[in-house]
Amino acid sequence: MQISERKEGQILVIIVSGRLDHAAAESFQEYALRRINEGARSILVDFGGTTFIASMGIRALIVPTRSFQKRGRLALIGLSPQLRQLFEVVGLFKVFQVYSTAAEASADGVWP
Repeated sequence: MQISERKEGQILVIIVSGRLDHAAAESFQEYALRRINEGARSILVDFGGTTFIASMGIRALIVPTRSFQKRGRLALIGLSPQLRQLFEVVGLFKVFQVYSTAAEASADGVWP
């Protein structure tokens, strides 16, 4: 797994490439929590280059989301058809707002 980031206005976009598997989940979770602790309140996770997400990878997404406690927002972009199916089956569309692109997410207007 590779992690990089960019800014889209006030939104921090965390770009995940490769596999968010059991071995990578802790690194991702620590990365996201570090950004939140540094003051990020609007985070988009870009899965456009992600080929696989394991159950621990899903947990690594939920933990930072809960750490916001209504002080911020974490949403997702770039889900492949396979990842969309996974999120649908697991019921994660009830947990995360999902957008096609960062531009679509930015236009939503509900970011802190």
